Amino acid sequence: KHILYGGMIASLMDCHGAGTAAAAKARELGIEMRPGEMPRFVTASLNVDYQSPTPLGAEVELRARVDEIKWRKVTVTVTLSTEKGLHAKGQLIMVQLREE
Repeated sequence: KHILYGGMIASLMDCHGAGTAAAAKARELGIEMRPGEMPRFVTASLNVDYQSPTPLGAEVELRARVDEIKWRKVTVTVTLSTEKGLHAKGQLIMVQLREE
């Protein structure tokens, strides 16, 4: 069928979640958001609930919301949708890398 592979959806959510966590942490720390100077994050947990098949060729929209910032850990919710509605929702725990 002509549907987007679930692993690609998880990968998109992972990348979007890391960027969202970095932006939220930079804001919290008062750091100006510039490429190469943002806090870096890795994924500790990624849970994706697939709601419906995502059609290939459709424009997808990812939206992320920071649920909690606790020291080096940022919890993020990411949704993926098209004009046909919500297709997947992800819960991510992102951990800031130490600057060592």
